[in-house]
Amino acid sequence: MLSQLQTENIDRVFTVLDMDGNDEITWADFEQVTAGLATEFGQEPNSGLIQDLLAAYARIWNYVREAADVNQDDSVGKAEFRDAHDQGLLTASDLMDKWLAAADACFAIADTDGDGYIDQDELTRVYRGAGITDPAVAAAAFAAMDSDNDDRIDNEEFCANVRGVFTATHESMKGAHMLRLG
Repeated sequence: MLSQLQTENIDRVFTVLDMDGNDEITWADFEQVTAGLATEFGQEPNSGLIQDLLAAYARIWNYVREAADVNQDDSVGKAEFRDAHDQGLLTASDLMDKWLAAADACFAIADTDGDGYIDQDELTRVYRGAGITDPAVAAAAFAAMDSDNDDRIDNEEFCANVRGVFTATHESMKGAHMLRLG
């Protein structure tokens, strides 16, 4: 059984992935997130970086759809998403590997100068590209992710927080506040 914090974070993940706000996740939502990031970072839709992210999202979507789309309508509702997580169908290490591959691809897009780090502005752009337009949400996430307080996030810090969105069981753990939407 999931902790209250895990359930809240899974619901937040669902909300972020449900780009069109229709209370279901479909492949089109993943495409919309990818397009938003492409626009935010000035990438062409067919660029290698965007195609890498889209491929990573395709692996996530196919896995989620197979595990959670109970009625096989090519969409996953919030209850299906939460139930699949609660039953352990979407918390297996292979799903985490898929999310971390998407995080790597997203990080590569955001690291615009190629220095191996993203700053608060770049993280804010990631959030904005994913439809989270409140800069305070990104600022709070940045502060929580920047574990060494050097005003930048490396890929290890970024991925640790992505992992923590699904695994944090206490407010003080990495990822617990990555998607605090207000």
